[in-house]
Amino acid sequence: MIKIGLQAFKRSPILGLGFGSSFVLTAENGIYATYLHNNYIEVLSAGGIIGFVLHYAMYAYPLFRLIPRAFRNRDKVATAYISLLFFLLVFDMFTVSYYEKAP
Repeated sequence: MIKIGLQAFKRSPILGLGFGSSFVLTAENGIYATYLHNNYIEVLSAGGIIGFVLHYAMYAYPLFRLIPRAFRNRDKVATAYISLLFFLLVFDMFTVSYYEKAP
């Protein structure tokens, strides 16, 4: 499925093929219609570079705001949020999270 997603990304790297296109891509390749089981590949193939940057900016902004606060003030809440964001980013390798209504 990752190979299918990377081939789709190569077809349209800037804007992608459109969100929800993975169902068609997998069906065309003899797999039942499903998502690509990797959020990074899913967002790259569906939204291209622009969609990828916009989607992951919502993770990057809080991280850049929280990291200095966690180290400078030894803020435990900021450290907990950083840990949570880190685990969400790791889990995105194994699931597709942008279809969910709540993060």
